[in-house]
Amino acid sequence: AVAPAIDAAAIHAQSDGNPLFSLALAQARTAGLGWPERTLGSLIHAQLARLDIRARDVLTYAAALGRAFTPELLGPACGFDAPSLLGALGELERRGLLRPVGDARLDFAHDLVRQAAYRGLSQPRRRLLHSQIARSLAVAAESDESLCAELARHASAAGDHPLAARACTDAGERALRAFANVEAATLAEMGLRHLHRLPRTVDRLQLHMRLLEVKLLARTTSRVSRPPEIAEEIGQAVAEAEAAGLHALAATGHHLLAIWYQEAGDHAHAQESSMRSAAVGRAADEASRARHLARTARCLMELERDAHRARTLLRESAAAAERGGLEVCELVFGEALVQRWEGDADRAARSLECALAIARRTRDRWAEFRCLTHLTMVAFEGGHLDRLREHASTLLQVGGEMGEADVPFARVLLAVAELRSDPARAYRRLEDALRALRDVS
Repeated sequence: AVAPAIDAAAIHAQSDGNPLFSLALAQARTAGLGWPERTLGSLIHAQLARLDIRARDVLTYAAALGRAFTPELLGPACGFDAPSLLGALGELERRGLLRPVGDARLDFAHDLVRQAAYRGLSQPRRRLLHSQIARSLAVAAESDESLCAELARHASAAGDHPLAARACTDAGERALRAFANVEAATLAEMGLRHLHRLPRTVDRLQLHMRLLEVKLLARTTSRVSRPPEIAEEIGQAVAEAEAAGLHALAATGHHLLAIWYQEAGDHAHAQESSMRSAAVGRAADEASRARHLARTARCLMELERDAHRARTLLRESAAAAERGGLEVCELVFGEALVQRWEGDADRAARSLECALAIARRTRDRWAEFRCLTHLTMVAFEGGHLDRLREHASTLLQVGGEMGEADVPFARVLLAVAELRSDPARAYRRLEDALRALRDVS
């Protein structure tokens, strides 16, 4: 009725199907007026100017949130009671500025509405809005860790360095558990930038080590680059922790260095760092002692160095874990590697399955990947082709989820497992996998 000759598909694409914007664009095109963005911008500002103060405030907070939102999240952020919030949201929906998304959320009818509402704010008002949203999210995130990344973003925009550093740490650890390694690495870098603005306190040292662990593991378990500066950062954090008498923290740092050196192929330094972790960890609390002694033993067995010392450390760890009533993945993992070393493959496989179950329960993705690697090797060495196929397939899947574009080691063993059932196809796959393995060796 407004413009029967207009290209309806183009109008729909530019307006995201919003009726108000569709009509405005059609009228502008018919009248030969300017660019669609300019026409929509004028329309949006006219709409915003007609809002009452309450609705305008709600729209401003919604724009600062930057994504679809629930009324339950928006209400505490802007400080409105339920009746006032419902009235404002109703007006915004009637004017075509907000629209429902699914059953529980609302979103802007068009990104240009969000941009217009946000760009109209001065920088001091933006910081204040983000600060209020961050404080509200901090409360909600205590019971819903999925909000940690949003909390980090708003705390960062508000310039709240302590809250941003802590939120980045929590969000980074959650990203690791969800196999989102690239996101975890980004959050770790963001958290470290905020951390460097904080005074040197015990809380800062603890956050620093947690962020470095996220940064390291996000790179160790994926093809994200691993610059040597990470080892230097961890070394400096270890020195600060030791100077402050924080034994558990220092032991964690030495453990991270052992991981770094092991992945870099520097077995001598990996062994040295692992032994330091055990030595320092003995002065820590019972739980930390059990964990760090077991980690050192596991590292020694993976490096195939000093099995006698590894057994001694595992006994110490088991005693500490029993006293504390603890379930320690690294302890079961280390015992499995000793059993494999001693030639008891069946027992080693059972222990590795137990360690894998603990790693999955605690969502320790690094331990899960390592346990699967050894389970695959035990199946290969024992000639158990069905188990080899199962573990190699799972290892490929987990490796892909952790950011590995390919796990050629697992592909080689999967091809070996299929040699008996489909020799011609398996040999072709084996050649390709071996070529890929040589490329990364």
